[in-house]
Amino acid sequence: MVSPYPPARDGLASYAVQEVKRLQAEGHEVEVLSPGPSAAHHHLDLRGARGLLALAGRVTGYERVIVQYHPAIFFRAGSGATARAATTALLAVAFRRAGNVELRVHEFDRELRERSRRERWLARAMWRAAERIVVHTDAEQQHLAAVVGLDPWCIEVTDHGAHLVRGTSMTRPGAPARLDLPADTMRRAAGRGAVTARATRPWPTEGGVDRERIMAEVRARAAQSHPGSTTTSPAGARSAALRRLAPLSLPEPVAARPGVVSLKRLVRRLTGWEIDPVVRQVNRLQQAVIEALERDTGARRAPRA
Repeated sequence: MVSPYPPARDGLASYAVQEVKRLQAEGHEVEVLSPGPSAAHHHLDLRGARGLLALAGRVTGYERVIVQYHPAIFFRAGSGATARAATTALLAVAFRRAGNVELRVHEFDRELRERSRRERWLARAMWRAAERIVVHTDAEQQHLAAVVGLDPWCIEVTDHGAHLVRGTSMTRPGAPARLDLPADTMRRAAGRGAVTARATRPWPTEGGVDRERIMAEVRARAAQSHPGSTTTSPAGARSAALRRLAPLSLPEPVAARPGVVSLKRLVRRLTGWEIDPVVRQVNRLQQAVIEALERDTGARRAPRA
């Protein structure tokens, strides 16, 4: 599978993890190649000729290659026509060499029809090199078919959450009660598409909207629903989100091929003098920001003489 992968905080990375787990549960052996250092088995910089040529060499020998396709993985921002054409051509070569490529399409070049004839021809060659193309909605199917020049029946539609694991057992009828809302007040506003709701306890808006009082009420209700999970002190409220971030650390070396882990560990030791100070500095900066936010909050709340 070619995809961003954790610890990257990326929607595609989360999506890929879920699909990898599903494939492994079905008995498949899965290797992941990410466009940057991660917990994947391999990584390559895929935005450039060198990385794409290496990709073309890597994808042979697999029964199936799944690509979580997003243009940002392969095309540099602001690329000109020549660079885009070269990238598209190299992707077509890589897909042809792999033989059985499945594209999970999360985004595509919606301005392709405005490109040059050469770019359009290369794009059609790239998309046609894939054995299977999957999108998430009927609208995407029709749009991609029209832009690329494919028959819609060549493009499959699969629900975006088909491979996702439920994160909660909460049902829709039970959600309003969990949010302290009556079941009959959640409704879609006619003609506007906005969801409105009326809380069982009114928000403190008498005398005008007071943001501090409302936020205090939010924290109080959250603490009541999830004791111990929120910071109710004013000094810690602004820094709570940063405190929840784990310190930056380098991923452990992993690989499916024998000997590669040892090689990665060796490279890690040889480059540690450059990388470790950067990691420590980022963690020090994060801690300094947290302390600055709490000092600033304390200064604002301190009574003036």
